[in-house]
Amino acid sequence: MWTTMMFQSLIIAEQPQYDFWTLVSGGIGCSPLSDPECVTTGNADGWTDGLIYYDPDYATNGNYELYLTKHFWTYKHFGNFVKRKRSRSRLTRSVSHIYSQLGHSGDRS
Repeated sequence: MWTTMMFQSLIIAEQPQYDFWTLVSGGIGCSPLSDPECVTTGNADGWTDGLIYYDPDYATNGNYELYLTKHFWTYKHFGNFVKRKRSRSRLTRSVSHIYSQLGHSGDRS
């Protein structure tokens, strides 16, 4: 779902960038020290809009760990393919036609 939203914004809607509201958040909704699994599973008390979470009680419990979410890795992987100062090129053929011209290794057949 997350990747689809980014793809639709960048490719279908042709937006020049994809902005996201929350980068780092303390709204994890659980205590990672008492339940390490809570940072990778959904919970009713937390948010799902952050890319990186931290323990909101870090000052009292000493947990300075940062927890990376799947959303973070989605951004990272998109960033691997979109480099700085690159511009979008408009395709003159359909995407399905281009895919049909590529072999399994990505080389033209």
